[in-house]
Amino acid sequence: MAARGGVNPYAGGGRGGGRGGGRGGGRGGGMHMSPAAAAAPGMRGGGRGGAAMRGRRTSGGSTREMPIRDLDANVRNWAVKARVADKRPVRDFKSGGGKYMKITICDQSGEIEATFFNNAATTFDPIVQENGVYKFSRGLVKLANPQFNKTTHRYEITFDEWASIEPVDDDPHLPTQQYEFKPIDQLEQLAENANIDVIGVIHSYDQAMQIKTRSDPPRDVNKRDLTVVDQSGVEVKVTLWAENATQNDSVFDGNPVIALKGARISRFNDSTSLSANKMEIHPQCTEANALYQWYHQSGGAAQPIIRLSAQRGMGGGSWPLIKTIEEHRLACQTMGMGENEKTVSTIAAHLFEIDKRERGNIYYTADPKDHCKVEPDPSGGGGFVRNKDGQHIPECTYRYILKSEIRDHTGSLAVSAFDEVARVFMGGVEAADIAAQLDQLSEEDAQGYIAAVKEEHDDKKLYWFKIQSKHETWNDQMQLKHVVLRAEAIMGEASQEGTVAEGNNLLNLVEENLNDMEIQNAIAYQYPQQQQQQQQ
Repeated sequence: MAARGGVNPYAGGGRGGGRGGGRGGGRGGGMHMSPAAAAAPGMRGGGRGGAAMRGRRTSGGSTREMPIRDLDANVRNWAVKARVADKRPVRDFKSGGGKYMKITICDQSGEIEATFFNNAATTFDPIVQENGVYKFSRGLVKLANPQFNKTTHRYEITFDEWASIEPVDDDPHLPTQQYEFKPIDQLEQLAENANIDVIGVIHSYDQAMQIKTRSDPPRDVNKRDLTVVDQSGVEVKVTLWAENATQNDSVFDGNPVIALKGARISRFNDSTSLSANKMEIHPQCTEANALYQWYHQSGGAAQPIIRLSAQRGMGGGSWPLIKTIEEHRLACQTMGMGENEKTVSTIAAHLFEIDKRERGNIYYTADPKDHCKVEPDPSGGGGFVRNKDGQHIPECTYRYILKSEIRDHTGSLAVSAFDEVARVFMGGVEAADIAAQLDQLSEEDAQGYIAAVKEEHDDKKLYWFKIQSKHETWNDQMQLKHVVLRAEAIMGEASQEGTVAEGNNLLNLVEENLNDMEIQNAIAYQYPQQQQQQQQ
């Protein structure tokens, strides 16, 4: 449904910047309506006469107030004055035996997530209210787990029942929300399941609908789909859930500006979409003002709109979106632990260190039918025995199993490659041919031969790698395994089209990095003399 025109909410000019939203908002299922009003009763921090929860006094002297940005695991006796930007309900652990509550607090410097477990959740749930301002101290600061943390802070806080959380006077300088907006046309470059902030104009919306979840037992949940566009002319589908989805249609009329906090990136077939639980209509920030002017007054509504796509053609075939190794790692951190949970990415990287284990073999004996591992029959009568069920088979085949490392400019990844893919790395030589050579050599010569084969093909070539990562249980321990599903050399065997595509991607990467202010500052810091000479 196309949204109908409405009154310009930014007639007085937008306030603030991308990192800080406007004040106020209330709860409303994670939705904020601006311009902001004062927080509802019970939602404000209140005056200094409000209750303070204090635990045992810790040793080490008085606390010192500091910005959230500077919190890390090495800071002691810290305190922060911050607004509760988001409060989630107390939840029970799925496995039973406890409960927890999460909040996000923010000040002018940034935001950080805090978790209350068990008694602490019970104690502080009625005290800590969304949009309230408090002085927080006596919490444990530790490295954040990106799988469960929606902020960009490297650290997070755990509060127990001995924490000190004191309501203080409201501070108009404290934002109700901290945003780090990503342009819609750049979402393709981000990892699946990543949590991001996005701002755009609601181009159209569907009616709210109710669906049944696949949980056991199934439950009904409300959803609504929107299309959101920004100045890049690219639109993305956004799915709202629960209370946000059932807001009156008038909320979405008039093509308002919407800010999404912690929206999750999803991909299906050739489409990228967002799923959001927290939104703000008419956010009071400069980006919102610029978006409104572009869409409603500068012809943005009449421009051609492009739907965000999650696939690009690579070489001679269709490859998924290219990611860096770091982006793939981040996607793995947000991946669930279930048997069917997996992350698949295409990475352009160099092949390094083919199976550098001291005595590691590069192939195994397998059943020709299902490729399960087999061993020589211990009875001495010839043939082989399948490891998984003890069944006797007369013959075996040889299949590669390589433990290797791939690297790009963001890091390295230990991967496994099996027969079909490993043959690409081994120049097309069959594992059976290597086995035949080894049969004619002594054990000492065989080890030297294997080392020579590894060295010959450890040539640092650049490949497209299609990597699948999932958790597997080995010796009663859960481990994250990375397997190469497909590999294609970019140089040499690759087509000219594929080589040009890689060149273009590398150029785009260079351009993107050169436009990154942190990288510019690093270059200026490392090479100040060259920078000055160039300027002269």
